[in-house]
Amino acid sequence: MLAVFKKELKSYLLSPIGYIFVGLFILMFSLLFYISVFQARVTNFEYAFYDTATILTFITPVLTMRMFAEERRNRN
Repeated sequence: MLAVFKKELKSYLLSPIGYIFVGLFILMFSLLFYISVFQARVTNFEYAFYDTATILTFITPVLTMRMFAEERRNRN
């Protein structure tokens, strides 16, 4: 399991796709945090953690689909 984790982490950090998704995550989290703090005037971090879970719900399937596509491509 550790070997698979190292391989996947290395592939994401050596390609621009990993940095794009990290940047996308930070951008989306920042916007949602700005909306919850400054517009709703609420400083409860419960909303920030909920927003993080929501963002990861959409980003994680995209990353796993890429992994499955690479596995399928390398198998043939």
